[in-house]
Amino acid sequence: MSSNPIDHTTLKRIKRHAKLLKKKLPGKTYMQNLDIAAHELTGVRHYHEARVIARRSYAAADELREFSPWLDYARTCQAHYFEI
Repeated sequence: MSSNPIDHTTLKRIKRHAKLLKKKLPGKTYMQNLDIAAHELTGVRHYHEARVIARRSYAAADELREFSPWLDYARTCQAHYFEI
């Protein structure tokens, strides 16, 4: 079990490990191998849970960034783009 937070690099490592498991466990599907790899490397129940944790860590990192007037303007423009 990893004590590091789950991020994009960890998800790539899980995918790589799942591909290696395909050779060891030929009767399993890729998604089953992803679940096994996620559990072995991070201790979560399945790959989807690892993705949710990674997405939450990305959102938390966004909140910690400084306020940027340019980013605020871009978000405002993007929000109004779909209203047209």
